[in-house]
Amino acid sequence: MAVLILKATERCNSNCYYCDVVRKGTGESMPLELLETVFRRIGEYLDGDAQRTMEVVWHGGEPLLLGPDYFRAAAEFQRRHCVGATERIRHAIQTNLTCFQESFVEPLRQLGITAVGTSYDPEPHVRGPGAERDTDEYNRRFMESLGLLERHGIGWGVIYVVTQRS
Repeated sequence: MAVLILKATERCNSNCYYCDVVRKGTGESMPLELLETVFRRIGEYLDGDAQRTMEVVWHGGEPLLLGPDYFRAAAEFQRRHCVGATERIRHAIQTNLTCFQESFVEPLRQLGITAVGTSYDPEPHVRGPGAERDTDEYNRRFMESLGLLERHGIGWGVIYVVTQRS
């Protein structure tokens, strides 16, 4: 299976101690025209061999900052440009979950996403918005999002990034 890690945005709403995206990121996001080209190329790749499969990993920055309409557009581009190959495309997403809302459920399901990957750190001031990394705000939003995922039957998995600080 070919894997495409799609970093469609460098923007992030968190300031994790171990990550340099916020410090070096431009804050830019992939325009929809380029995203459509990506799906056109995926379709061409998969058309070349009926045995080929593709995993698209949505990464960032924080991919949910793109908004639900961006993921709806991705699903439409896939339908349009990957005709006969959509069953050979699997999507995954890595998110900090703090932007997850009800409005994301349907677009993520359109892409076939049934579980999300996230990371978590219980140590104070390792993750969170702002220069001081507001742990309380981060944890509140993270836990609310976990509840929302579970209410909608969407699975989740956590990675833990071990650093000197944590």
